[in-house]
Amino acid sequence: ILLIEPPYRNKYPPIGLMKISSYHKSLGDKVEFYKGNVSDYGQNKLIESLVPYFIGNGNNIFKVKEHLRNYITKGNPNSLELLYNLLSHDSNTTSLVIKKLKLYRKAKIQSRIHELVQWDRIYVTSLFTFYWDITVKTIKDAKPYVMDIDELKVGGVMASLIPREIEEETNIKPIEGLLDSSRILDDNDIIIDDLPPDYLILDQIDYDYPAKNSYITFMTKGCTRTCSFCAVPKIEPTFREQIST
Repeated sequence: ILLIEPPYRNKYPPIGLMKISSYHKSLGDKVEFYKGNVSDYGQNKLIESLVPYFIGNGNNIFKVKEHLRNYITKGNPNSLELLYNLLSHDSNTTSLVIKKLKLYRKAKIQSRIHELVQWDRIYVTSLFTFYWDITVKTIKDAKPYVMDIDELKVGGVMASLIPREIEEETNIKPIEGLLDSSRILDDNDIIIDDLPPDYLILDQIDYDYPAKNSYITFMTKGCTRTCSFCAVPKIEPTFREQIST
């Protein structure tokens, strides 16, 4: 399972994705989180898959990753030569790694990395409507990376406020509102919105949320007012106590 937050700037971590992570981990699924576009993460996955071949021999793994990235993204021949010299020079291993490197470089040139990296389900969250461009691009970029297009799930604030516009632009029908009842995603009785957020996924990314070291909860959901500027009545139409007073 891949959870994606578009590369916009924001203060708070994506609580919805964190609860979805708790949900899938409870089902025994492997969950990955990335902030950015899926194509970049797919490339990072290919690079990480080659790193074990370079462990040992006193190699600096950070330098190895830099050379791998330079060759795959730019086709730098010097990086390829350096990587060749850093291998153990076991003929079978060297041949395999060089073959994979050239395959990944070709996939990068032809924009076919998605053929080498796939996920069973991808979730893309959304925030404010003024992040339209960056969010729509993230959704579109994610489409080739999911095995079944019906398993690309889009939700969050913007998705709940302007779902029709998102569907018209991406051909993906968003999930509106909260995951506060069972069987919204799968055929089980788990209510995802009642689960605790999985804060561990924040360790998988470099982005530093200003509120990263905080624990966040809700005392209430919804609001009794209907202010025209506010998204709460649309996303959480029913006021209720989350924590009994």
